[in-house]
Amino acid sequence: FINHIKELINQCWLCLDDRVRFREDTAFLLYLEARKYCLESLEQLMLMRICKFFLTLVASKEFLILSAREVCVLLSSNTIGVNSETEIFMSVVNWLSHNREERKCHMLDLLRCVRFSLMPPWFLVTLTKNSECPEIEHIVNNAEVRNMINDSITYTAIQFYYGEKREDVLLFLELLTPMQRQWVFDKECKYHHRLECPHLQYVTYEPFLEYLEIILSIGIDYWRNLEMAKGIEKNMQCCVPSDCRKPADPNLVR
Repeated sequence: FINHIKELINQCWLCLDDRVRFREDTAFLLYLEARKYCLESLEQLMLMRICKFFLTLVASKEFLILSAREVCVLLSSNTIGVNSETEIFMSVVNWLSHNREERKCHMLDLLRCVRFSLMPPWFLVTLTKNSECPEIEHIVNNAEVRNMINDSITYTAIQFYYGEKREDVLLFLELLTPMQRQWVFDKECKYHHRLECPHLQYVTYEPFLEYLEIILSIGIDYWRNLEMAKGIEKNMQCCVPSDCRKPADPNLVR
């Protein structure tokens, strides 16, 4: 009898290991079921299957009621798909703002999941100097958060200045280089522009919330329209009417 039970369990895991059937929105639905029975291994497995569905999840009420541990697991994943790392930071701001007093004790744990070094240095500098958003201001005023941001500014400055000129600096950068995310490109995202684009804007909290509203208005299948941004930034189609856009070259690596 015990052997039959083991065989049944193995068969169940084989079914759950199906990356085609259980990924994106279906993976999250299965995750919600798994959490009822405290199946942590299955929970983490399903969260790692979320990529293009991430922004749709952030726009949903389900994201706001996730626990701090669950949000940390999700934000630590390399597979979640975003237009930029700034959206990861704004997602943290959104979750914390849902119940600021109760959730402020989790702030540092969540922000350690944010890869500040993947953000443009000009954004990091602006973040610390001109925060007119109260939801962000109380976060960046924390001394440890400021250290995270300042360390990332230093990293990006060294990377920009030295490039590939010196081996010792290169080794230093390699040790600190954060893992990339699974970048996506969404033509509906108004603030996603190339650095040289005249329409480039500082991404604040309000435009991010407006973007989430767009996602909600289109519906739960919104994520299916997102393109994987496999092209490098300079090849990104920018400020081109949607009917004139060319499909991204799948052979390019961002």
